[in-house]
Amino acid sequence: MLDYDLIDDWAPQLERALADAVPATVRRKIAGTRYEFVEDALEDLLRGVDRGQVVERALRWITDGHVLAYHGTRLTPEDVISIGTNGLQPLVAMQRRGRLQRALCSHRSWKEVEGKLDDVLGAHSGVGALRHREGQVHLTLSRSGLVNGFNHYLAQGSEFDGLIAYDLLGDEGRALLATDGTALVVKVAVPGQSAIEGTQRFFTIEQTLARGELPNLLAPFLEAWAFKLSDPTYLSSQQMLDCGIWYRDAIPAKWIVSIEPP
Repeated sequence: MLDYDLIDDWAPQLERALADAVPATVRRKIAGTRYEFVEDALEDLLRGVDRGQVVERALRWITDGHVLAYHGTRLTPEDVISIGTNGLQPLVAMQRRGRLQRALCSHRSWKEVEGKLDDVLGAHSGVGALRHREGQVHLTLSRSGLVNGFNHYLAQGSEFDGLIAYDLLGDEGRALLATDGTALVVKVAVPGQSAIEGTQRFFTIEQTLARGELPNLLAPFLEAWAFKLSDPTYLSSQQMLDCGIWYRDAIPAKWIVSIEPP
């Protein structure tokens, strides 16, 4: 399984996959150069190789295995059992009612705003800044990024819940979300092809390459690998990468590896 944060585990695998696509002379050139930014090493490397061949070999490397991805949230014991049985479900606005009511009911003004809950949920269903999240379930490639970077999911749970809580009770509403459930990270082993598809929601691989860009899932791995050629001490976990993988269908329970504290 490919865990982006554990570059010392997967870099030798990618090295072998690209053995015929990246000549030793190119690798030595990268190793002998110091780069300021992670992406600079890959740009330099791609100038000395057949770009299409590198992409083809690297994509095959990913699709031949599984990619570990992560979902951060706050869960009750009942939620953990449900996910273990039914998998991670796409967001449905009105189904957030129970969690919001449970989290916000201790607020001194709850009785005054409780009657607005359904209207606020309905108002944000399919509209607003987070309308694109409804009917979707999201993962991210880097556990380090989730836990040490964009960790508001672990503090409050769903961004959608945070929006509703703020509309009803302001910052105090959001703060109450942090008292409901336990911060947990769901580790998911995504089949390689599905992981690629989960990052290519707006452009196909062919369209992405035609735009002169690398596939969304492939770029982070190649950038980290190329930079490590230059700096052997580099750890991909330092990047705290934000690379989203999302689906419109439930993530099957059989893909879930563990549900554990951050």
